[in-house]
Amino acid sequence: MLIPTQRNPRLASHSNPHINSSINPRINSSLNPRINSSLNPHINSSLNPRINSSLNPRINSSLNYRINSSLNPSINFNLNPRINSSINPNFVADLDGLYIFSVDLDAIAFAISIENVGFVVFNSSLEHIGFAFEVGDNVYPMFDHDNEWTGYLLRINEAQFLVFSADNEWIGITA
Repeated sequence: MLIPTQRNPRLASHSNPHINSSINPRINSSLNPRINSSLNPHINSSLNPRINSSLNPRINSSLNYRINSSLNPSINFNLNPRINSSINPNFVADLDGLYIFSVDLDAIAFAISIENVGFVVFNSSLEHIGFAFEVGDNVYPMFDHDNEWTGYLLRINEAQFLVFSADNEWIGITA
């Protein structure tokens, strides 16, 4: 993936949680769902797709890419980076979307914005691996290719999210 320097947390200290403690949930407790219960889907049921069926693509067909073709990159070629080079991070140096990094700051995936819905997520091999749906200003539940809840994105500023597993483990960051 072509990642611009200003969006690469290894090169841009403002987006590196190991340097910028304000975006590190291990240091900033307001970003830690294990401490801040309003961010914890196991406590705040409005964020939990296993409880709140409106967030669950297995129940809410408008969020199910197998039923809603506008979300399906195999049908909607505007969302397919193998066909639409304008969203392919191997061709576009400053993707209009998210680059997803592990906690160790390895680039592992990218996400393309779907207006008023959230993001469709691809791995670095351009394979569709899931979705993140907007449910509020700050939290986006994530689902894998089989519509299984895997975790969530937590907005930390206008351009970045922290990535948590469904068990509230911090597993990554976006830029």
